[in-house]
Amino acid sequence: MVTEKNKINHLLWRAGFGPSVQQVNQLTSTEMTLQALFNDSKKYSPINIIPDEARTREDMMSISKEERKGMRQEARRQVHEISNAWVNLFFEDENALREKMSFFWHGHLACRPQAGYPAQQYANIIRKHALGNFGSLLIEISKSSAMMKYLDVMKNKKDSPNENFARELMELFTLGKGNYSEADVKNAARAFTGWSIIPPDQFSVRIAQHDEGVKEIFGKRADFSGDEVIQMILRNKQTAIYVTTRIYRFYVNESVNEKRVNDLAALFYESDYDIEKLMKEIFYSEWFYDEENIGVKIKSPIELLSGIVRAFKISTDDSRILQFPQKVMGQQLLYPPNVAGWPGGKNWIDGSSLMYRLNLASSLLWGKTYEVSAKSDVEEMMHRESNNNDLKPDADWNQFIEMFVSQPQDKIFESMTSFLMQPARLKIAQATIDSFTTRDTKETYISSLARQLLAMPEYQMC
Repeated sequence: MVTEKNKINHLLWRAGFGPSVQQVNQLTSTEMTLQALFNDSKKYSPINIIPDEARTREDMMSISKEERKGMRQEARRQVHEISNAWVNLFFEDENALREKMSFFWHGHLACRPQAGYPAQQYANIIRKHALGNFGSLLIEISKSSAMMKYLDVMKNKKDSPNENFARELMELFTLGKGNYSEADVKNAARAFTGWSIIPPDQFSVRIAQHDEGVKEIFGKRADFSGDEVIQMILRNKQTAIYVTTRIYRFYVNESVNEKRVNDLAALFYESDYDIEKLMKEIFYSEWFYDEENIGVKIKSPIELLSGIVRAFKISTDDSRILQFPQKVMGQQLLYPPNVAGWPGGKNWIDGSSLMYRLNLASSLLWGKTYEVSAKSDVEEMMHRESNNNDLKPDADWNQFIEMFVSQPQDKIFESMTSFLMQPARLKIAQATIDSFTTRDTKETYISSLARQLLAMPEYQMC
């Protein structure tokens, strides 16, 4: 039986990054939790680390080799800084739904910016439109300097069309593979010719480089512009089905219920791609809280880390403490493996990082050390570090213990499992788990029980 506590916990994990002590103390019903999530996420504040005046033209030809090297290092440092600022927003209660939605869109409209300002602009576009209109999000991201440089849009000229952007737009961002033809891609690429960026970061169309010939796309013939192609894609109901399917897999279940998805996609399409309306339909539906959808999703590295940080209110003055686990486990904001984003699901469980995942809480909360290395692909983009054994974060154990210490001893196990995971998925009996705990006082029991629960495979699920 799914209790109200189970439902709240499920909602806070899926619509946010896991429950915090404050939320558990304040939110007593699913309805209250939903209202809080949607109301809080109406606020939007951009990341504003790199001011407009800091943007510079990338003119690498007129400077020395050493100066170019210095500029590239500074660009990497700035992207690193934006990544850190963004992920830190996931650790807060405020705007949890907006930030979780932005996390989804980052994986769906995946991009790896090469400099600080484009990275900041890209993150803010996603965060601004996270619960808004998908069409507006798609258009603005498509015209961002980060995405245009990532997908070689500026190389797309009328005499030598580059199909990268047109192909990824259809295959990964909107229609999905098999719902367009190669001819559609080739002709759409012609429609996007001339799209460019005026230094430092302003979108522009270079008329001299635009192919003004007739293009046949989706069975229609005209001198289509890039904007018109995007509108044609949005008018195709397959876009709503594809995007809704991706959202369903991320928020509900990897195993897709096609009837539900089709019903949701119809609503999404008829609302002119209103993201908030779609998410309300999902989170307010009774089936969202069915047992088959609870505790069945493997947490991504970001979700796993965020859940621990939020539950124990971990803080640190050294950003490396929370960046290193992301690198070891293979997921760091602004550094997706490719334009398809992170594969997710069972792909997160591999031999190179499984033991680290299982012992991440011990590392953060009790200082247990491991000799591990960050995955090489991310190392190329980030500062190299072999381990973080010398770095220790601070956890607020008092607020965690206070949540349970006033309860009768025989009720603490149930309360803690309800807070940290979905108890129905727990495969080991309480007596077995308790046999590994220290029971001198309630405080030591709470601490030792937390250690046991956080190291269990079930904690890897949400």
